Amino acid sequence: MEDFAEYLMGSGIICNDELTWLVFHGSFDFGYMLKILTGLQLPKSSEDFFKSLKLYCPNIYDIKYITLDVEYCELVEEDRTVDNCYSNVAELTKDKSICKDVSEIRRDYCYMPFMMDGDYEVCAELKNKYLKQSCDTLSKVKKS
Repeated sequence: MEDFAEYLMGSGIICNDELTWLVFHGSFDFGYMLKILTGLQLPKSSEDFFKSLKLYCPNIYDIKYITLDVEYCELVEEDRTVDNCYSNVAELTKDKSICKDVSEIRRDYCYMPFMMDGDYEVCAELKNKYLKQSCDTLSKVKKS
């Protein structure tokens, strides 16, 4: 097991904040991997487990829970909460197409994280003229 842990650590896939782990219901798999990497028993609480896991795999998205979040958004009745839910899921999954489900009055704010990450295609989707102008200006500045 120690050889495998050493290989994993040296492979570049562990502790790599440029790598995103996309899994479906992967907690058990990551539990086994964390136990192999540390050589220790798993943390007792889920909070401590995920805190430890984040050290080794900083970017993990579990599709099972993301899917549940989108389904949850559809069950929420208050408009503002639904919009916040969709915006959070869009940002978490880095899927700007989810922003189309946000009400028009709040949709621009759903697109903002994408703009701040350099995805200036969203500039065309913005309705607020000041936000659109800022987005277009950022786009031009980054190109030059």
